[in-house]
Amino acid sequence: MTATTNALIDSLDTAIEAKLAAELAITTTAARALASIMEERGWTEVQVDVEELSRIEQVTLVDGTVVDIDLDEEEQADYAVGNCARGLFHYRRGEHRVTLDEVRQAIAA
Repeated sequence: MTATTNALIDSLDTAIEAKLAAELAITTTAARALASIMEERGWTEVQVDVEELSRIEQVTLVDGTVVDIDLDEEEQADYAVGNCARGLFHYRRGEHRVTLDEVRQAIAA
């Protein structure tokens, strides 16, 4: 390979590493934001939309009450959820969900 090709491949490697680092920073920060929101609002679990895993549909409160979410009121929570790693959500009881403890575990990992 020529020096130009080698330099371009090196630049590509550097760009890919930067992209991966940025993606990791986004998903980690999103998980931290989601955990903070869940703690502030007393949510123990969130259920997200099945299609894109980017919008909260229901939450479970500390007392076990399940509440449907008004999308207009939860813009920040949806923003955090939409930027979390898809693997954070688990398919349980016919829906994609994550508990506060699972979010905390993912952050610690």
